[in-house]
Amino acid sequence: MVANHNDSSSVRDGQATALYRAEDAVPWGRPLPSLALVQEFVDQVTQTAAWRRGDDVPQIVVARDGRGRRHACSQRAWFGGEIRLPKWARHELIVLHELAHARIPRGEAAHGPRFAAEYLRLVRRHMPEEFGFALRESFEREGVRVAETPTSRQAEPRSRKVLQLVRELRALSEGTTSPHEAASAAAKAQALLLEHNLSLTDVEALDESTDPLVETKRSFAGTRRRIESWRHMLVQAVARSCLCEWMTNFYSEPGPRTFSFIGRQSNVEVATYSYECLERQVQSLAEAEKKSRQRQKRPVRGYIQNYCEGIVHTIQAKQLAGRQEFERTSETGRSVVVTRSTEAAQHRKSLYPHVTFTTFGHGLGNPSAYEAGQRDGNRVQLTHGLQDDGRAQAWIERTGQ
Repeated sequence: MVANHNDSSSVRDGQATALYRAEDAVPWGRPLPSLALVQEFVDQVTQTAAWRRGDDVPQIVVARDGRGRRHACSQRAWFGGEIRLPKWARHELIVLHELAHARIPRGEAAHGPRFAAEYLRLVRRHMPEEFGFALRESFEREGVRVAETPTSRQAEPRSRKVLQLVRELRALSEGTTSPHEAASAAAKAQALLLEHNLSLTDVEALDESTDPLVETKRSFAGTRRRIESWRHMLVQAVARSCLCEWMTNFYSEPGPRTFSFIGRQSNVEVATYSYECLERQVQSLAEAEKKSRQRQKRPVRGYIQNYCEGIVHTIQAKQLAGRQEFERTSETGRSVVVTRSTEAAQHRKSLYPHVTFTTFGHGLGNPSAYEAGQRDGNRVQLTHGLQDDGRAQAWIERTGQ
């Protein structure tokens, strides 16, 4: 089997032949005869938390037809990455081979020890156990060097704790049907973010590997190509509140419509969690308003869009007030906001150097709907209490903050 990696590198790819021999000696796993099946498998891999970890890892990977090519290949694209697969290459093992290329930083050997380690980890995670054992043994027989799994760096304890708590809060939100519980979890996550940033300003030399600059992409809910303006507004509002930058892909780009948060990993984690929590609350309020108007036999078409925009306007005002209050607390607070926001802006510019960024605007078609949304937006209370017995609140407070 031969597979090429199209991102050229000046680094000598000394063990490519040995790795191909090792790959040819093991089963390739389940065939994926159609591009639809390939894309389904790719999405299963790229939507896992393990895939999303790491800097400069494409969150969207599109599978394309590679007929007419001798080799499979993986390459970067504006929207993330893409793999091209001739028919012979449409098997799970070969797909994982090409996806492993997407995780290798530029400047690394295309099939070097780092690639072999990423490839082996993907096989162990996404294929039956025996395939991982077989590939490892074949690597050893052919003399393929595999980079040692890096030991966990001794992260600054508060930074690591914050990241872990944010993940737990996100899990709490996804596992609850109570909007109040989800909202309170969001408020706690944002408080942790600000406290975390404050604590880092006192560290003389922070190991940035514990909190790197990253971009995390997510797909907008639904399958429509044209995204409602209130969702764009909410992405912007959350990004600013969490000291991040944002990005959405173009209408003409292939694959699903996506948005991303860009900044320090801890900030991006909170922004992603907060967006999901707030989006659910906006949808819940909109659905209730829609049913109310239908019962009253009042028009709905064109109303709900401006209603949602009004809700997001109120959310944005609340988040801005919280950020301004944080800045007023101390000179350190102001420094944190400026530093993190500037870092995020510079990182976005480095990722998309040829894109001109503008603030998203909207047209006000129904002022009464917008005003109703602004009013009901006050019901999105980020500091709302939880259940009467205090169980969920006690869960949050156990963080020791």
